[in-house]
Amino acid sequence: MSQQNNDIPLDLLEAFKKRHSARTFQGQNLTQRQLDFISQCIIEANHLDTPFHSPGVELDITGPGLACFFMVSNEAGHIVLKIPINTDQSQPEENQKQQLLTLEQQQKIDIAYKGQHLAMKLTQNHIDSVWLAGTYDEKEAERRFPGFKVPCSIAYGIESDTPHFALKMVKMIGVAPKPGQRLPFEQLFYDSEKKKAITEADICSTEKVENYPPFFADFVTSLRSGPSAGDRQPWRFVLCGNEVHLFDARMSSFSPLDIGVALANLHLLADIRGGSCNIEVRSPAPDASPLEGT
Repeated sequence: MSQQNNDIPLDLLEAFKKRHSARTFQGQNLTQRQLDFISQCIIEANHLDTPFHSPGVELDITGPGLACFFMVSNEAGHIVLKIPINTDQSQPEENQKQQLLTLEQQQKIDIAYKGQHLAMKLTQNHIDSVWLAGTYDEKEAERRFPGFKVPCSIAYGIESDTPHFALKMVKMIGVAPKPGQRLPFEQLFYDSEKKKAITEADICSTEKVENYPPFFADFVTSLRSGPSAGDRQPWRFVLCGNEVHLFDARMSSFSPLDIGVALANLHLLADIRGGSCNIEVRSPAPDASPLEGT
């Protein structure tokens, strides 16, 4: 993608449609205005109220050179997701009942929640990015930020029109699913009132099978578009009236980051509708997932 010629931000729904993982960038050619904007976005994201209120988790900025295995080239820099190493392991009283999640899992959810808010701000303002978890130099990142664990980074810049050979490599080694390919709607969404999985025909066909409100297609399509480690999309969304029950179908070391992204997207989409998103962790879940996950 070439440098945008206008300064008009995208609205959030357009940003959800546009967002994708960019891997080849044009180098450090951002304007001072764009760099100042990124710095301001980091400040704003670090002041967000997160689901678990984890102290000390924060976003920071650093230069290029963290990507491994040639998965990214010519990025302008990285946003790093920082978790303090020396953290009191005792659980706050309000989280005592949430024993399904370790402190580290809660911290990963919280820092990814901040990261996704920032990443969508970048997309809205024509700055491309890609999340890196497992394909970046974690030791180098932590050397740059002593006292912190860095479970993930977000490479950013202006995308180049040149295709990146890493995409061919990812396809060749069979990382599931293919890059950018979304899992079927019915694997990700379930309507508990109708007692059925939500299909693409329910929301996208000219003759809709179910009578969902007009904004519903944008809602589920945007949730489905979120980034995830290895593009494995571990989220499972169960719609229960005005509630959305979110389940993790993978429970891997990376999936708390993916859940943090999904929670951020729910919050952003609620803002579009002029509503609010109150996040509550229930352990155990009130009902088992009719799809999969815990």
